[in-house]
Amino acid sequence: MAKVAKREGRWVADYYDAQGKRHREYRRTKREAERLLAERVGQIQKGSFRPDGRTKQFGDFAGEWLKAKASGWSPNTYALYSNSVRRYLLHPEIGLMRYRLSAIDLGIAERFKANLIKTYPDLSPRTINLALTALGAILKHAVRHGYRSENPVQYLDKLPERRREVDPLTPVEIEKLLAKAETIDATLHIIVTMAIYTGMRLGELLALRWQDADLDGDSLRVQGTNSHQKHRDLFKESGAFSDPKTESSRRTVRMSPNAAQVLRQHRLRTGNPQGRALIFANQEGQPIDPSNFRSRFWNRLTRETKLRDGFRFHDLRHTYASQMLANGAPVEFVQHQLGHSSYQTTLNIYRHWIPDRDNLHAVTIDTALQATGQ
Repeated sequence: MAKVAKREGRWVADYYDAQGKRHREYRRTKREAERLLAERVGQIQKGSFRPDGRTKQFGDFAGEWLKAKASGWSPNTYALYSNSVRRYLLHPEIGLMRYRLSAIDLGIAERFKANLIKTYPDLSPRTINLALTALGAILKHAVRHGYRSENPVQYLDKLPERRREVDPLTPVEIEKLLAKAETIDATLHIIVTMAIYTGMRLGELLALRWQDADLDGDSLRVQGTNSHQKHRDLFKESGAFSDPKTESSRRTVRMSPNAAQVLRQHRLRTGNPQGRALIFANQEGQPIDPSNFRSRFWNRLTRETKLRDGFRFHDLRHTYASQMLANGAPVEFVQHQLGHSSYQTTLNIYRHWIPDRDNLHAVTIDTALQATGQ
């Protein structure tokens, strides 16, 4: 027997599981109790009801969620979410460790958000939203596995995020940067040149092998990424890196003739390596650690060039895209070069770098009619 009744001023969903054990769960309103009862009956009928969800602690389940997701995430994504869970969701004072998984409601989630903002006033909206996203994903995982009836975080408002403005280098700054890079280190100079001339990510550049380069056809095949120690360990074991972050990231990138010539000179300078040899390697011929590259070479380069504060290696990618679009390259071409999954992604980031062609388009009908004698 299953029913909804009012007990001591609260509404209770009263039901028995498949083993005949009685359960009572309380809700604030009759409608909430009826919805819960319907969900529980459905779970019992499907065999997915998990009565231990009422006693399972949030902290334990958060760890189970991370473990379940680890195999499907890149190391960087796992590190990002793991850090957010550990530092914020499981914070000893403002976190949710002391709560039962089934007890977390919208009010508790809202208090966590408010306490996070109050405790860490310097946190960016992006970091706060990441913690809320992780919380929502954990509770969604709990719903899917029958530990909860709903995910209240879906009703929680995220903070507005301001997209970081694209601030590309000017042609004069590019010339200055490359000249300085050449005086610091030959490999640094080549890597920076290729980033500016192709828009490739640092992890993609550091995963290139000579078999990926078609110097006669002026192209490079992006088939892996080197952005985490796990990627380099895999390379040492198998001779190949992990796949790029998305399917669209696996692509063939066109090089300008100048960029291809730079790579030819680099090959000659390094002893004419072939095949599976890395295009960019450390002194032992092994993959370069991106973090080490940034700290030893990139940071020195930006400091000695006196670039604007906070200019990142990734901003070379923005420099490539904005220069290409400003000089008339089709958005579809730039989208493919960057490995964006959609045309809209490229537009959202670089829309204001596309020249205003409204005037040109407005006179098109005049030109067409004049050509026909109208």
